[in-house]
Amino acid sequence: MKIVIGEKRVDNNLFAEKLNALLTDEMCGIKFIKEEVELFIPYEKILDNGIISNTNIFIEELLITLNVKKLYLSQRINSYLQDLRDYYKIEIYTDFSV
Repeated sequence: MKIVIGEKRVDNNLFAEKLNALLTDEMCGIKFIKEEVELFIPYEKILDNGIISNTNIFIEELLITLNVKKLYLSQRINSYLQDLRDYYKIEIYTDFSV
């Protein structure tokens, strides 16, 4: 399953439609998903405190709650993201297009 994390606005809506993915900016709608997921964070940033900008979601909450296999970001991989990648054994991509 593909999930786009971001504020519900036109650019995120269009991105999610192209992927045939679910768009959300909060955990309550996705926390019960048990299947493997690919997360896309195309227009938001993971802040230093772990919150995804313009949402109410902590990145680690996603990684703990969901069965995340791949994470696609629009930002560079910093040491925090490297630590998350290594700890949660996920693949992180920063170069993607739809």
